[in-house]
Amino acid sequence: MEVFKFNIIPTEEFNKREDFRKEINNCDICGGALEFSYEQAAEFHVLQEKAQCPCCSSEKEPRHHRVH
Repeated sequence: MEVFKFNIIPTEEFNKREDFRKEINNCDICGGALEFSYEQAAEFHVLQEKAQCPCCSSEKEPRHHRVH
C-alpha cells in the first residue's frame, strides 16, 4: 500500500509566494506578463537580463546575473 505525502501550505504563505512571483514576473504599470531576454555582458560569466512589457512597452532596468 502506498502512502502519499502532500505538501500543504497555509493560505497566508501561498498568497505571500504568489505576490512575490507576480512582483518579479509582471509589469509595475499595467500588471501584464513581462517578456525576458538574456545577453552575454561585457564581463566574463555575467548575463544581462532585460525585461519588457508587450502591453505597454515599458522596460525594467537591466539586471546582471553571475553565471558559474
